[in-house]
Amino acid sequence: MEAFYKARFPRSNINVSDPNQRTIVFATNKGMMNIVIEPSGSMTRFVISNVGGVKASPSEPQPN
Repeated sequence: MEAFYKARFPRSNINVSDPNQRTIVFATNKGMMNIVIEPSGSMTRFVISNVGGVKASPSEPQPN
């Protein structure tokens, strides 16, 4: 399955791997996406996170 994501998102910004996990991070037109691929017994576990960029209104507190 890693090959599927690498082919679909060839311009990933960060590719990190070790014997237990592979992490792919890349920018999309709506924010950032993070894909973590790791073995889980006889299966493979995928964790896909999408962080979108949403502008806060002026009345909302701004992070420091």
